[in-house]
Amino acid sequence: MKEEVQKELTEFGFNEVKKEEWEFGLLPVTSEAAAKYTLKWMDDFSNLSEDAKRELISRVFEWLGDANEELSNVIIGTTSGVLESRYDSLAHKLTKAEWDDLLFLMQFAHLVVLRALNEALREKEEKY
Repeated sequence: MKEEVQKELTEFGFNEVKKEEWEFGLLPVTSEAAAKYTLKWMDDFSNLSEDAKRELISRVFEWLGDANEELSNVIIGTTSGVLESRYDSLAHKLTKAEWDDLLFLMQFAHLVVLRALNEALREKEEKY
């Protein structure tokens, strides 16, 4: 690793981050069936009109906010933060509408992962 990268990570506090904080063993194991179900659903989603996609995403965010407002805030905040961290290199390449679409779709990708985890939890509960 380059010395300047290591220095930056140290200043960020990454050296104090414990590996356990980034292990995902507490998450349910996603079965092949749950993964295929979620990916097929995503394929079907991609065939919707832009207006239908936006309406669906808005509804899902509303449902998530009702069920777990802080998780919804984390998704919105992290995706916004990631894009804003690249603002200088992306802003001149994207229109405002393209920027908003990219942000919205990145947020939706998080929701799809949560859907896969929900499917895994359902499978686990059905076994017991």
